[in-house]
Amino acid sequence: MKKILHLSPSIFDKGGISQVCYEYKYYSNDFYFVTTTLKGNILLKLSIFIKAIAECVYFFLLRKVNIVHIHTASNISFKRKTIFIYLAKLFKVKVVLHIHGGKFKIFFQKYPYLI
Repeated sequence: MKKILHLSPSIFDKGGISQVCYEYKYYSNDFYFVTTTLKGNILLKLSIFIKAIAECVYFFLLRKVNIVHIHTASNISFKRKTIFIYLAKLFKVKVVLHIHGGKFKIFFQKYPYLI
C-alpha cells in the first residue's frame, strides 16, 4: 500500500529534481506524486500550485499517507515548499525535506527565519 507522497516539479521538465523524481516514478510504484510547479507562464504556475495544495489535502485526508517527501532547492522553490511543510504538519504527516541545491548555505544565511 502506498504511504509516501512525493512533491516535486513536473517530471517532464528539464532539471535535476525533475530527473530524480522521474526515476522514482518510473522505476517504483511505491509512491504517490504531486507536481508543484512546471515551466510556463505565471498563470499556469499558479494554477498548478493551487492544484497541488488541493491534491495534498486529498492525500492527507483520504489516502492517509504517512510521509511526504518534498523535493526543493533554494530561493523561490524553498519558499513555495514551506507551504506544503506547514500543511503536512497541520495533518500530522511526517516530512522528509530533500534539498537539491548547491547554494542552499547562502540562501540559509540570507533567510535564516525561513528554515
